Amino acid sequence: MAGVKNPTHYSRWKIEPIEFIRANNLDALRANIIKYIMRYDAKDGQKDLDKAKEYLRYLEEDWSKRNEICVTSPDIAGTLTVSGGCTAAMFANVGDDRFLVRPIGRDHS
Repeated sequence: MAGVKNPTHYSRWKIEPIEFIRANNLDALRANIIKYIMRYDAKDGQKDLDKAKEYLRYLEEDWSKRNEICVTSPDIAGTLTVSGGCTAAMFANVGDDRFLVRPIGRDHS
């Protein structure tokens, strides 16, 4: 059985995932995505791919939350411009004349 250092499912690469993760100071979500993708075909197959997808969903949720803005305007219609010149076309009325806007377009597509 391979040890914690240099397990065969990682040591086959020129750089082990842990080295890449530590050198780039990656957060846990990115680290787990990389870990499971790099080992799936040599360790737990579909189970590892499913884990990678789950962590990717968490990452997408976090990104989406950071890229939503709330607009207060009872007259909102069509598209609107948000900071950075992005055009937001997806919005939903969340009540009390407040709208949840998800930026799309440049840098947010």
